[in-house]
Amino acid sequence: YTSLLRGMCNLGKWKEAAGMLSQMLENNIAPDIITYNTLVDMFSKEGMVDEALATLHLMIKRGEAPNIVTYNALLDGYCLCGRMDEASKLMDLMVEKGCKPDLVSFNT
Repeated sequence: YTSLLRGMCNLGKWKEAAGMLSQMLENNIAPDIITYNTLVDMFSKEGMVDEALATLHLMIKRGEAPNIVTYNALLDGYCLCGRMDEASKLMDLMVEKGCKPDLVSFNT
């Protein structure tokens, strides 16, 4: 599933990619961190930061902890959309959750 989802994301088919996540969940196939990160990154690059954030919340709800890749993708989305206050708050949250910002985090 993740390879197909990544392909859809690369083609800009975000509706289909989001639908594939729903299909995975309906079929009791647990998405992994790579699946979630792919979606967060795609939504962020498309300027759909609220959808990226919803994906982050879903992954947490389902027991998958965000990692530096997750946070960096969302940080990038916030910055691309000019939502700098939210980017700053996310950086604080990263540190609070024990995820140390890296070079990518600071260069976003």
